[in-house]
Amino acid sequence: MNMTPQEWRTRVGLPVEMRRRELGIDLEAAARFAGFSRSWWRQLETGYRNREDVRSVDPKHESLAAAARALRWTPESLQRLKRGEEPLEAPATAEVEPEMVELLNVVLDNTRRGHVELLTELGRLASVVQANVDRLGEVDERLARLEGVKSSPARRPAQHTRNQPSRT
Repeated sequence: MNMTPQEWRTRVGLPVEMRRRELGIDLEAAARFAGFSRSWWRQLETGYRNREDVRSVDPKHESLAAAARALRWTPESLQRLKRGEEPLEAPATAEVEPEMVELLNVVLDNTRRGHVELLTELGRLASVVQANVDRLGEVDERLARLEGVKSSPARRPAQHTRNQPSRT
């Protein structure tokens, strides 16, 4: 379905922009999360390819799905907007710490730039960290077992010394 830039802006662009602002995400962060450039995201919101080209944008289905996920909508939500329907909220997932999002963005950027050596080293370091976490878990389990043995009452046979007379 081809739309004019104005139709696109009304049906898709404005709801996308309003949702992005509602989530407190700036244009660049939204674009980055979806895996696009800032100019591509701007096109998504305005409906224009660029100032000189008055043809409407016509993103592929996969691109619309990626943009929808960045907005915490279901992947088909932008297709729904194109048809004049309401977008759907994506099911709630565990919150991701902003630091993890930034780390993932660094990995994505380096992947796009072909920095395979850096990514290989990050993967190796992640394996080392996981191995250490696993070892710490084993140590914690051993300590818990040892503490359990120490805290349980010891059953020892009564000791008698030879030099002490028995009490009867």
